[in-house]
Amino acid sequence: MVRLLIAPDGFKGTLRADEAAAAIASGWHRARPDHHLLVKPLSDGGPGFVHAMAMARGVPVRTTSTVHALGAPVEAAWCLDGEDAFLEAAEVVGLGHGLDVHRATSRGLAAPLLDAIAAGARRVVIGFGGTCVVDAGAGLLAGLGATAVDAQGAPVPLDAGPDALARVASVDLAPAQRAVDGVALVAAVDVDVPLLGPRGAVQGFAPQKGADAAELPVLEAALAAFAAGCGRRADGRDAAVLLGAGAAGGLGYAVLRLDGTRASGLRLVWDESRIDLDGIDLVITGEGSLDWQSMTGKVVAGVAARAQERGVPVIAIAGRVLISPRERVDMGLDAAYALTDMVGEERALSDAAGALADAAERLVRTWG
Repeated sequence: MVRLLIAPDGFKGTLRADEAAAAIASGWHRARPDHHLLVKPLSDGGPGFVHAMAMARGVPVRTTSTVHALGAPVEAAWCLDGEDAFLEAAEVVGLGHGLDVHRATSRGLAAPLLDAIAAGARRVVIGFGGTCVVDAGAGLLAGLGATAVDAQGAPVPLDAGPDALARVASVDLAPAQRAVDGVALVAAVDVDVPLLGPRGAVQGFAPQKGADAAELPVLEAALAAFAAGCGRRADGRDAAVLLGAGAAGGLGYAVLRLDGTRASGLRLVWDESRIDLDGIDLVITGEGSLDWQSMTGKVVAGVAARAQERGVPVIAIAGRVLISPRERVDMGLDAAYALTDMVGEERALSDAAGALADAAERLVRTWG
């Protein structure tokens, strides 16, 4: 019997990873119901992280009412398995909530975190990726109780976006640290970058969130002032220079400053999903856009690398394919297909699940 592993990431803006995996499986099954399909949606920490972890752990998804990055009500998904909880930043501060780097705040992420702790979590893993904030997690820390003052001792809001952070002289993190006392925080990230500098939260990623070139030095200075005001951790380390601090607009910094740790989002989901490539004949993965970022620790590259090590062919279906054939080979992909080429851009966006299922059914002619 032919055995397939179907392990995509989400298709940003249209499908979560579990929805994309189900669509691919549906289309393939229509053509070859005799094939055995192992469906394992993945995530690098971005959109779909909670649903992937809930499926891997076999637990229900819970929700917390909070506000998103620009202040409107939103339901934040999370899950709990024993003392382990899994949250997702994109549920609260995702790109789909709008782009305004000067106003966007991560404060709303505090509510599901506190709910998870109240429910008994003693280890909270937060998936970071696909966010619209560039506030170094100041809003999250404010939601946990942190406060700040300027050089004259006047209060400085930490949950009003990054602009105010330029005035920060000192930050009182004690209330936030008490809120997470006894809880191991883990930042599940897809990039290992520091908070500041050419590869940091601002220079590396703020343009993707709507910031223009003239705004970058201002945002960088604001985050630098905030980090200086927070000071060093109890162990003497500067959280701003730790790898992962720049993830998700600097949300990684907030977790690391509270003595948390970082982990690879993809590796965590892969391991939790207990994926075994023994006996697998073909792997199908995918994501919204297969581009240069896909080659730097994202799901498709990670899946391809693991499959290549075992000599298992792997193909990718993406909304768009923006890498060259040579780059595709370098990633370890045997083939890559653009949904927009197969069904047209309009249908790929308006009926993503149906389009993905039809594309998978067509691929059976070549790979089935």
